[in-house]
Amino acid sequence: MKNEGAFVEVKEKFAQNLIQDLAENVQTVAGHYSKFQLIGKSNCVEVSPKNLNKGMILELILQKEQIINEKLDFALIIAIRIEKEDIFSHFKVIIKSKKYFIGNGNKFSVSLGLVPSYVNYYINFQIDLIQLLKKM
Repeated sequence: MKNEGAFVEVKEKFAQNLIQDLAENVQTVAGHYSKFQLIGKSNCVEVSPKNLNKGMILELILQKEQIINEKLDFALIIAIRIEKEDIFSHFKVIIKSKKYFIGNGNKFSVSLGLVPSYVNYYINFQIDLIQLLKKM
C-alpha cells in the first residue's frame, strides 16, 4: 500500500546490479546442466535447451498433436519482436511439408510490430489482433 504523497524512486543502477546477480546465479545453476543454455538479454535472462529452437519445439508439439488427433485443420502463431523469427521460418517449412495439416487447413502467422519476417500478417497494436481474431 502506498501512502499519500509517497513515490517510488527507480534505482536503475540497483536494478541493473540485481539483474546481473540473478544472471550470475542462473548461470551457475544452468552450468550444471549441459543440455541447457543461458541467453542474456537487455531485460531478461532466458534458459533454453541447447540445439533446440522455438521452431523445433513447435514441430514437436505438432507431431504430438497429430498422433493424438490426426492432421490439423487450424494453426495460429503469434509473436512479438524479431527474436521469435525462428518459429516463423520453421512454421513456413512445416506448412510446405504438408505433414501436419489437412489440405485446406487454415494456417496463420502474425507478428506484432512491423519487422521483416516470414509471417502472413503484421499488426501494430493489440487491438488489431483482436480485430483479426474476430474476422477469423
